[in-house]
Amino acid sequence: MKKEMIMNDLKSNQKRIADAGLKVTQQRLAILELIRTLEHPCTENVYESLQKNSLDVSLGTVYNTLESFADRGLISRMVTETGLVRYEPNCDGHYHLYSREENRIEDYKNEELQQYLADYFKRNKIPGFSIDEIQVQITGRFESE
Repeated sequence: MKKEMIMNDLKSNQKRIADAGLKVTQQRLAILELIRTLEHPCTENVYESLQKNSLDVSLGTVYNTLESFADRGLISRMVTETGLVRYEPNCDGHYHLYSREENRIEDYKNEELQQYLADYFKRNKIPGFSIDEIQVQITGRFESE
């Protein structure tokens, strides 16, 4: 069963890359898979994971691949207030909880907030500006569990 799931993921990733107009390569497949498994990684996190798995890919290639994926909607990018760019596979409507103290990001999904923002901007158009997406980052502290 596990091998079948891996093969389905591989085929799905191959299709996603090809559908985005990119050539399917081992490096691109590995990077896309890592984005699914790492928690909001930055370029260096992806690069280090590739190195640990003995995949010889330059830091520049990782950066360019991540940016290319983000530009084509395969992954999404977010910039923390420190300027660090992080990536994630989750492109659906969700927001982020960010702790400065821990430099930790977690996904936050709230359909009511999503609908409110969509309705608000339908009613309150911004002159001369077309919205592609709305990103919300809520900054605070995670309470101890």
